[in-house]
Amino acid sequence: MVTGIRSGLILGAACIRNALFFLLSWFRRQCFYLLGSRPWSYGYSDYKACWISRALSAQDFSLSITAPGHGWRIDERAVEIPWLQERLGSGSGLILDAGSALNYFEVLSSPILKNWKCVIATLAPEASCFWRRGISYVFCDLRSSFLRPGSFDAIACLSTIEHVGLDNTLLYTSDASKCEMDIDGHLPFLDKLHDLLRPGGSLFLTFPFGRRAVHRWFQVFDSDSVDVMIARFAPQDLSEEVFMYGPSGWARSDRKAARDALCYDPNTGMEPASDGCAFSRAVICLEMKR
Repeated sequence: MVTGIRSGLILGAACIRNALFFLLSWFRRQCFYLLGSRPWSYGYSDYKACWISRALSAQDFSLSITAPGHGWRIDERAVEIPWLQERLGSGSGLILDAGSALNYFEVLSSPILKNWKCVIATLAPEASCFWRRGISYVFCDLRSSFLRPGSFDAIACLSTIEHVGLDNTLLYTSDASKCEMDIDGHLPFLDKLHDLLRPGGSLFLTFPFGRRAVHRWFQVFDSDSVDVMIARFAPQDLSEEVFMYGPSGWARSDRKAARDALCYDPNTGMEPASDGCAFSRAVICLEMKR
């Protein structure tokens, strides 16, 4: 009797907590709209998470990316994560999230990884942790990690490689040794990702594309830089897609059209971009098979 009452109270408390969570998220999204729908303003994270959750549930990236308004005023995750879902398809196995781009409730509770066992690798612990969902975490610099070569059937590295070798103390860790300025530091990192894949496994790699630039904590790669990375990985098979942001949202593009794309860095104190760009104006998405 007592056990039943206790279980009912725990269940009731969980329901109330979830209801409050969704109510607060809805409130913050309304504030985002009322404040002019400016990226990184109050409510932006809730707006972004809700949009990505719906996109992953719909599982129609090939169709939605052709319609105006795809990922309007959302950073590159609006294309990277649905793109990854489409490329993973009905596959299964052990996947490494190199950079913790997937470590969000809305992503991990979607169909994207339903057939996959996921290991998330990042420099330092984050506020969100989903070990109850069977997610494993490794906190390390993958360039010198202890992970065994050939361990993974797939690796997702979404908008992470552009930070490797630069100043990661701005946002990602307090470890002073990660305040670097090695613009080629991403190349040994790419070698490590290659080694961690089993033969026949796929690396899903995305990063900002456009006019070559090196900033304090990230860099933008141009066409020559992309070719260097592809040649270094030496894939058995390669798939490449380019996406570009415009005032009406994200759309498919190509290297030539996106070659002069610039990033908006919200950490510099700059005024919000007039076109509603949240960060990258173009990203390149590569699937490279070892």
